[in-house]
Amino acid sequence: MVAATVVVYIQTNVSWFLGFIIPTICFGFSITSFLLGVKTYVRSKPQGSIICDLVKVVVASSRKRHVGINRDSELSFYYPPLASSKSEQRLKKLAQTNRFRCFDKAVVITDLSERDNNGRSINSWRLCSVQQVEELKSVLATLPVWVAGDLVALNFPCSVLFLCLRSLPLSQDLDLASMGMERI
Repeated sequence: MVAATVVVYIQTNVSWFLGFIIPTICFGFSITSFLLGVKTYVRSKPQGSIICDLVKVVVASSRKRHVGINRDSELSFYYPPLASSKSEQRLKKLAQTNRFRCFDKAVVITDLSERDNNGRSINSWRLCSVQQVEELKSVLATLPVWVAGDLVALNFPCSVLFLCLRSLPLSQDLDLASMGMERI
């Protein structure tokens, strides 16, 4: 808020050029610091689409909506076999939670033919891993934070614009009053 007010003040009272140079210098500084930190970034090869995995969980759980899940039931959940590559072994496995239990139906093995001889899912649109389901639950749990952030972000430009537009006539009125002149 202070930065937006100071830049508007400089553009109005000092010069437009200086008012544009200040944000440009700040942008150059931020891009430079971003590029200097490239060597510290963790780089891993992509292993599929996260969005597609989330959609697969929704589709699989809707296909198995008739399956009843109780904690003491004899249904088994699908845990894929351990990965062989080092990049997949570094991934942290998420523990199964009790929130959004309607999506747990996507991990229930209803038929033994859903898995191949190696223990992997034959059709990932019908049987998802516990990891995929917990990732979807984590995304859904952060949804209220996203909505709250969007509401704040929508309100902020309006308040800054209102303050800047209301301060321009006010400063002119103060200048006229200090000189003993009145507005007609």
